[in-house]
Amino acid sequence: MSPRPGTTDGAGPVDPTEAGGTGARYSGFRDAGVRLTEPVVEGLGAHRSDRGVALLPAIHDFDRAHLVALERGGWLEPDEAALLLRTLDAAAAEVGVTESRQRAGGGIHSGEYLLIGALGEPRGGQVSLARSSADLGAVALRTIERDRLLDLGDALVALRAALTATAPRYVRTVMPLFAQGQHAQPTTVGHYLTSWGSVLERDTDRVLVALGRVNASPAGAAIGTGSPFVTDREATAALLGFDRAIANTLDAVTSHDHVLDVLSTLAILGTDLSRLVDDLMGWSSPECAYVTFPDRFCGTSSILAQARNPYAPQYIKGVGAMAAGAFVHGLVVDRAGTGEAVLDRHQLSEQLLGLFGQTIRNVRWLTELVPVLDWHEERLLASTRAHWATATELAGAIVARAGVSWRSAHQVTGIVVRLAVERGLEPAGVTPALVDEAVALYRARIEATGLGRDDDDELLPEPGSLTQTDLDNALDPWVAIEARTGAGGPAPAEVGAQLAALDATIGDHRRELAVRREHQASARQSLDAAIAAVGAP
Repeated sequence: MSPRPGTTDGAGPVDPTEAGGTGARYSGFRDAGVRLTEPVVEGLGAHRSDRGVALLPAIHDFDRAHLVALERGGWLEPDEAALLLRTLDAAAAEVGVTESRQRAGGGIHSGEYLLIGALGEPRGGQVSLARSSADLGAVALRTIERDRLLDLGDALVALRAALTATAPRYVRTVMPLFAQGQHAQPTTVGHYLTSWGSVLERDTDRVLVALGRVNASPAGAAIGTGSPFVTDREATAALLGFDRAIANTLDAVTSHDHVLDVLSTLAILGTDLSRLVDDLMGWSSPECAYVTFPDRFCGTSSILAQARNPYAPQYIKGVGAMAAGAFVHGLVVDRAGTGEAVLDRHQLSEQLLGLFGQTIRNVRWLTELVPVLDWHEERLLASTRAHWATATELAGAIVARAGVSWRSAHQVTGIVVRLAVERGLEPAGVTPALVDEAVALYRARIEATGLGRDDDDELLPEPGSLTQTDLDNALDPWVAIEARTGAGGPAPAEVGAQLAALDATIGDHRRELAVRREHQASARQSLDAAIAAVGAP
């Protein structure tokens, strides 16, 4: 086949003048004098070159794959398709994909702008056959979501690996748990860090689930009904690294729940990370003094000379709040009728892309931070001992030694704690005499309230039921931790079992992410090969 006017029969860069270009700058299909009579108000244009810059590499790939599809479908002559493809790639090779398209203008239509500027409208405008802004934008957004989800998944796997590597150092470092701002029960820093391995495992699961839903192609759906210029949508999806084409063309471009999947994933992760750093930030206060951040994660004050402010947690919490707000934004926008709220989503998409970057940064900060936190073991142990974190263990000892019901033992223990607090005693000051006094007060309360029966004396602790040794063991935080050998508990051996299970899922997720990245690399090679074959002898 002989080249058409404006084509070349070689594979080199295209000279726009030889190809029939006029040198005039293309101002777009919205320009005054066609359907509309006035230029758009400044800043209002939907396809501005300063909007959606992050989408441009994805648009470039879609332009290339779409031209291959048009040629394969018989809608473009091979030499014509080859010319358009070489023109796009030559501009990208000269200054880079993003720069070449920003220079051309047109936002998601930058490929059309670039080709028309180089080859003229009759020839360059062929790239927009059988597609619209709808599938252009949808393909680009899903591509970016996919790539960022892969980055986020890798970052989460690295953070989880840092946690499981750090936790074993602290399986004997006692710390108190808290409930409603009060000391609850004793555990260890290792057990605490291991719990976060489980939280982040679920966050990674959510990333992978969202990735599976996102990685479907709207290409070829056009504005919702496809086109009579039929192309192979599945083949185009494969060239772009998607798992499949979305079955229904209307669903492909008017349903945006994939964005809600991603935003909910980011919002839940942001909330989880906020809770983690809120713990650490509170525990780093002078009043707690449980942990210290390295200086590189802190700032100072322009007036408070003593200030050593934990900066990283505050940024992380701020991004968590932004993610929650963006999710609500997405829910509200998506309530609009089918085909409505088109431009509303531009703002949401821009917000989404920014959230991805900041969330990935936060995860990477924590990956660096977790192994270098300075936990103050003596302070943690002293605090656990001093504030009744082992009160539940005392109640358990009363059950075991005196053979009474849990509720009776619980009530007696509550009286013991109240008497000790009133008398300025810490748990180490509890004696058998104090327990007996509490039993007598509980017996009197039962009688006064009519909650007991005449034969209930035999169901209450006898005086002297607990020895001092019993009390010392019951109120020892480490004894309590060692006794928690049930599944998921803080006993060191059980924490070790939990960490082994977490390491196994880390390996599974790492391999799944690697397979997906290999799939993307293979698709890119296939696209390059398909382009090389266009117009070849």
